[in-house]
Amino acid sequence: MVSHAYQSRLCWILCFVMVFLSGFATSFGGDPPGLRCRGQCKDPQQCNQFCLNNGFKKGGVCLASGANPNFKICCCHS
Repeated sequence: MVSHAYQSRLCWILCFVMVFLSGFATSFGGDPPGLRCRGQCKDPQQCNQFCLNNGFKKGGVCLASGANPNFKICCCHS
């Protein structure tokens, strides 16, 4: 009976670790296809203008980054 309790706890720990690591994989996976991400995005209009001013003719968009949907990055269309 004791081993069943440890198995259950181990399963929960492994699940938590896998979910936690998947957030890191998406946040450090590199730029999305067709986009060049430059830094934190606070305002979509500023991001678009920044990209246009730096030679990205299609402008840019703010995208959620990794496990924290409140942290957005500015990505320019390449």
